[in-house]
Amino acid sequence: MIAEDPRLIPAIGDEFIYRDGNARKFRWSFTRSFAVFALKDGRILNIVRDATAQTSLWELYERDGRLLTRERVRRAYKPFALTRDGDVLAAYEDLDTGEHFATRLRVAVR
Repeated sequence: MIAEDPRLIPAIGDEFIYRDGNARKFRWSFTRSFAVFALKDGRILNIVRDATAQTSLWELYERDGRLLTRERVRRAYKPFALTRDGDVLAAYEDLDTGEHFATRLRVAVR
């Protein structure tokens, strides 16, 4: 179970909807969880992407929902999948060049 913590990330409300002429569109850059993975040992990995700050927040929860660790990473990763080895397949954008990169990230809890 993952619990909401409004002190950490406030609810987005309707500010992520905007008008473009007569069309209503979504601002997809709002801070949100991009992936929740069940690890082999039963713990839960939640990855929150903050496109505005260009960071991501990685949270590890115990099976009972208790937060074990939380780490802010200086890159706004877009996670896609968990490998059999427990690595995270993700992508990120280099803001200087606009290039997109795929990467494999090792999850190591100290």
